[in-house]
Amino acid sequence: MARFLFRLRAPLRLARLRRTEGRKDLALALRDRTIAEDQLRSGLQRVETIGAEIVESVRGGVDGASLRAYAAARDAARARVPGLRDRALAAARAEDEVRERLKQVGREVQVLEKLRREAFERWIHDLARREQAMVDDVVLVRRARAMATEGRQ
Repeated sequence: MARFLFRLRAPLRLARLRRTEGRKDLALALRDRTIAEDQLRSGLQRVETIGAEIVESVRGGVDGASLRAYAAARDAARARVPGLRDRALAAARAEDEVRERLKQVGREVQVLEKLRREAFERWIHDLARREQAMVDDVVLVRRARAMATEGRQ
């Protein structure tokens, strides 16, 4: 019996591998985005915490040097926020790009798998037709022999 061979099996295999790699890349991009967002959240929280510390220290009485130190720390924390925000936005854009590539590869895999299914169905149909033709030939030969045998008697 003949074996089914899909001519596009190599591109299908490569597309499946690209899809697997894309999923890994997406997981890494999601991790990077989560880290960047956590760092941004932490930076914003640090600014708020320092602000609250300044307010508390003013209530309790503080000297000018300590107040300047708090203000400098708050300003340094504020200065880091735009960089952290840019990093979070870049991570989100990178994730979107990876998602788009993964969608495209997923579509390729779907198309190739659909072509494979259709080719397999055609192959099964052709195989059944050939087998039926062989059965029909055997039946015709038997009938011909039977008729020839009847004709001799």
